[in-house]
Order: sequence, then structure tokens, then C-alpha cells
Amino acid sequence: MSKTYSTAGAVLTFAMIVVVAYATLELTVEFPVAVLSGEQLAATEGVDLIKAMGTFLWRFRSLDLLIQALVLLATAAGCTAMIRVVRREK
Repeated sequence: MSKTYSTAGAVLTFAMIVVVAYATLELTVEFPVAVLSGEQLAATEGVDLIKAMGTFLWRFRSLDLLIQALVLLATAAGCTAMIRVVRREK
């Protein structure tokens, strides 16, 4: 592999680490603690818990979509690396 590709890969890896770190720090959500007496993020009494979790996931859909996009990008990169053709010089 040439030095140019190695450098580009290192730069892209570093950029992705910075993006993920920023998203993790800025978009984190604190989950409710069971002992809270005031407002909670999701109701747990009188409501089906599965329905409450579905509501929670749809409210924070942007974070879910960001993670899905990163997983698809990593999958595509891995598949491309597995099926690429290496040509040798004669």
C-alpha cells in the first residue's frame, strides 16, 4: 500500500474519531433514575414499558440514525476491502 493511502486512511480515521467523540459528548442523554420524584424522561407507571421505550427511541432518532450511518459506512469499507483486486506488477 502506498504512503499516500496510508496517510489518507490515518487522517480519515482521526476525523471519524473526532466526529464520534463530539457527537458522544454533545448529544448524550441522561437516562432517568428510578428514584426521581419529579419529571422523568419516560413514564413508568400506568404506561406499558415497551411503548414508553419506543417513544424514547423515536424522540432521539437523530442519534440513532448517526450511529446507523457510521455502521453502514464501516460495513461498506470492510466489504470493499475484502473484495478488492490486488494487481501485481510484472
